[in-house]
Amino acid sequence: MNDAGGPSVGIAPSHWNKVLIVGGPGSGKSTLGRIVAQAMGGVLYELDVIGYVGGAGAERSLEDRLRDVAAIASQDRWVAEGSYIDWTDALAAAADSIVLLDPPWSVARHRIIMRHVKASLRRSNKHAGLRKLWRFVQDCKEYYTGSEARRLRTASWVDGFKGKTVICQTNREVEQFVHSIRSRA
Repeated sequence: MNDAGGPSVGIAPSHWNKVLIVGGPGSGKSTLGRIVAQAMGGVLYELDVIGYVGGAGAERSLEDRLRDVAAIASQDRWVAEGSYIDWTDALAAAADSIVLLDPPWSVARHRIIMRHVKASLRRSNKHAGLRKLWRFVQDCKEYYTGSEARRLRTASWVDGFKGKTVICQTNREVEQFVHSIRSRA
């Protein structure tokens, strides 16, 4: 966040052709990714699909993930979203902008539970069942509040790309960011 209370913007929106959106589970990456891709006229890549077979199955090999990431990074216009920082350096290096969504755990938890319930009601939940939801919520809580400092590690990783980062921690900051993207179109 910048001193004026808005999102921290490191580069003018008119120069955004390649955008990487990162953050923890339930931070709003997929939703923001769809909005940005539509406004830019770019393709949205969900990094879950690159990381896991079908986006939710077995983990794909590191070699396959790196190959796919390099192919995306070489394109002229794209938006990629995911929580992965261990194998996405090529995307970060190629990106015009990196957006870190970093809401409080209470917001992320609410979003995760609501997403699960809605998918279950639609009968489209790839991870159906309360036991799976409970385990996922516990794992996500570890990301946001745990001693492993995964959230801090993500923020530190993003910090390495100063000059092209946007950090949004509140809904208001995300709305301001979306407005800046839409006003560019």
